[in-house]
Amino acid sequence: MKTTLKTPSGWMIKAEGATHANGNDVEGTLEPEYKFPDYDVVLKGKLQTNNTFEGSLLFNNMLVKGSTLFFTDKLSDKGEKSVEAGIDYLSKDVGSLNLKVISPLDFDTAKIDAYTAFVGFYKGFSLGGDCRLNVKNFKASNCNAYLEYVKNDVAVAFFGKYETKGEKKKRTFGVGYHQNINESIRSAVDYSFEQISSSSTLRFGSTYKLDENSSLKSRLVLRGKKDMRLGLVLKQNLYPSTRLTFTSDINTRSLIDNTSGEGAGHQFGVTLSFFD
Repeated sequence: MKTTLKTPSGWMIKAEGATHANGNDVEGTLEPEYKFPDYDVVLKGKLQTNNTFEGSLLFNNMLVKGSTLFFTDKLSDKGEKSVEAGIDYLSKDVGSLNLKVISPLDFDTAKIDAYTAFVGFYKGFSLGGDCRLNVKNFKASNCNAYLEYVKNDVAVAFFGKYETKGEKKKRTFGVGYHQNINESIRSAVDYSFEQISSSSTLRFGSTYKLDENSSLKSRLVLRGKKDMRLGLVLKQNLYPSTRLTFTSDINTRSLIDNTSGEGAGHQFGVTLSFFD
């Protein structure tokens, strides 16, 4: 369930909650936000039921138009505190840039990370990437890069990803294709290959607009020979401010050969959303 409340004093409060079928696990999020009327400054907070908290102060257009200078304080569910400071810049004609430093409150250099991300546009091409580096040893933990070309209703992209978690490393490369077939149907396919484990993933996806108030999304994911999953999402607008969503994630391999295959079992969900 989601809801948004706006007060006459300028506060906007968003609340979201969900419970699982067994009734024992409840998840919730409370997000208050206040915009100072005489300044382009925003104060935001985020409190979750897993005992995590995040507070941010944002200064919009302070350095140049399109930029946001931000400071964020975070408290994890394990009691760990950290701070973030950085700048975001967005230009519809050129691209975007994000720079930030993430540090624990004790400012231990072994745990301080620098993060950067960028996207640039030029004549149908877009180039983007992001990377996270440890300040002490300049070691990269997660880096991504992509190159995309868009013309009319067709887009082709090449991407790469480098991940480290402890001693484990992953290098993934892939290619993707997207096409708007007509006003009602969109389709996409992508293939990725993980170099170290020599594993591959093939994904097919499509969106079909049934009418003005309903749409159907489908996704088929094949990971090697033992994992094949089919996902379906049906959205139906009941009223101008109410939407009903049905979701399913089916372990297709278990239906074909009567084995559990790999990964989780079947999953189904229903969401009723209210909005302005």
